[in-house]
Amino acid sequence: TDMFAQLRRCMAERSATHLENEFIFPDGSKGWFELSVQPVPEGLFILSMDIAERKQAVEALAQSEVRYRAIVEDQTEFICRYTPDYVLTFVNEAYGRLFNRPPEEELVGQNLMQLIRPENRQPLRDKVAGLTPQEPVADDQHLEFTVDGSQRWLYWTDRGIFDEAGQLVEVQAVGRDITEQVEAQRQLEFQKTLLECELEASLDGILIASETREWLYVNQRFIEMWGLPAEVVAARSVAGGLAHVRNLVAEPERFMADLDYLYTNPSEVNRQEVSLNDERVFERYTAPVVSASGDYYGRLWSYRDVTRQRQLEAQLLQAQKMEAIGRLAGGIAHDFNNLLVPIVGYVEMGLMRLSPTEKLYADLTRVREAAERATSLTRQILAFSRKQVLQMEIVDLNTVVTDFQKMTHRLIREDIELVTILEPALFRVKADPGQIGQVLLNLVVNARDAMPLGGKLTLQTANVFLDEAYVKRYAEAQPPGHYAMLAVSDTGQGMDAATRRQIFEPFFTTKERGKGTGLGLSTVFGIVKQHGGNIWVYSEPGQGATFKIYLPIAEEPGQMAEAALPEPALTYGTETILVVEDDEMVRQLVCETLA
Repeated sequence: TDMFAQLRRCMAERSATHLENEFIFPDGSKGWFELSVQPVPEGLFILSMDIAERKQAVEALAQSEVRYRAIVEDQTEFICRYTPDYVLTFVNEAYGRLFNRPPEEELVGQNLMQLIRPENRQPLRDKVAGLTPQEPVADDQHLEFTVDGSQRWLYWTDRGIFDEAGQLVEVQAVGRDITEQVEAQRQLEFQKTLLECELEASLDGILIASETREWLYVNQRFIEMWGLPAEVVAARSVAGGLAHVRNLVAEPERFMADLDYLYTNPSEVNRQEVSLNDERVFERYTAPVVSASGDYYGRLWSYRDVTRQRQLEAQLLQAQKMEAIGRLAGGIAHDFNNLLVPIVGYVEMGLMRLSPTEKLYADLTRVREAAERATSLTRQILAFSRKQVLQMEIVDLNTVVTDFQKMTHRLIREDIELVTILEPALFRVKADPGQIGQVLLNLVVNARDAMPLGGKLTLQTANVFLDEAYVKRYAEAQPPGHYAMLAVSDTGQGMDAATRRQIFEPFFTTKERGKGTGLGLSTVFGIVKQHGGNIWVYSEPGQGATFKIYLPIAEEPGQMAEAALPEPALTYGTETILVVEDDEMVRQLVCETLA
């Protein structure tokens, strides 16, 4: 009907027009035609063209545009298109909400540069300038302020649209808010940094390795404890690290077997000690690294140097053992001494009553000699147990060594060279010179026996200062400070670690049966301890031995010892002597001697 009305108007007005109209054919089918109408004298000239396919294409395009719009509007991403001069040609609702504006009404036609932060404008220009037909996509992330004043991190992907000539026609940009991801990543990085700081501050050496034994993390303490070479650390070389560690541990085969077992049993938690060739001891703790969901990532290895702790425990155990043995030995020596006193006393009294020509005199002399040897043995036991009475005085150790040299020719063989190295201004010590001489005697005899083929024997004195680090490692409970040192060194057979741990135990000897009592070094130990000093020994098989004795000085360095007071003169009187002795034989002997 509308078509005929337009045709009548063309006839009346004698005007041309174009019409599009849908026709229904007799068979019920439909078709679209475009009519081109021109007036002619006789009426109207009408040219018709079938445009059904074009109509269908336009309809399909419109429907596609609707679908595209629906899809775009449903997206939470910010979508826009803009020309090479940054004029917006399309925005979706999410993009409008970003700037709190209705998208079609206010944003389309505006310049994008006026909407974004000034500091983001040049990066956008650079990004657009870098788009090419070969590389049409570029992305970046930056901070943007929203209309409410909050800061949001946005991630943009820009795609350039080019014509056939390769000229940029339009840019489509898709952005999304990644603020939560950025904050989560920052929090993760903060926690990682915090964890690394804690691990680096740890006194334990820590290594985290993957299930394939690749290094995931290693702290500096671990590197220092194991002395890992820089190239191994830089390459994070598992093979290089294991080869290095294998050479350090005392039992490499067992160490490697434990590693294999723990990796084949991922859930295993293990704690054990690892001994090194340099006598250090590490306590190792290892546990699986498992996520909250149960995923297995590898193993944590934590090593703690417990060498000092084990040394202190061993020293305490040794001190307790020596104390127990000393008490037992002291008690036995005391009782044995009570038996020897009447034996020696009555033998002496018997000898006084006999003529040297009598046979009984010779027999009693042999008894006295045996008793004197027993007395000497008892004295050594008392020295070890620290129960003998010391005659303390200010002593110059150089004088003790010099006096002792006079008798060394009777102790050592001609194939042993004696060397003395004496400190000229040696600190004085408060000691019993006789007992210090006994210490020298026992150590020299021990050194002589350690050099059956000859060698060099060195006696040395020195002023030393033991700092806190040295005291912690070697001097047990000795306080840091100045000490006078007396050292005896030999070039003999030396000792292994097992022997060194036992040399001060009473009755321990490496000599053949009948050639040593095993009390020589234990006596030295007891005398030194009773003087408040400390003894340290260094020896290796085939490298000789050095015994160093540290005695507390009697005065501060530079000060002279006080002059000794003269002994009071003996006085005599007619007083009555009261003898108090619980042993009857000793009491009777004393009374007979005084009678």
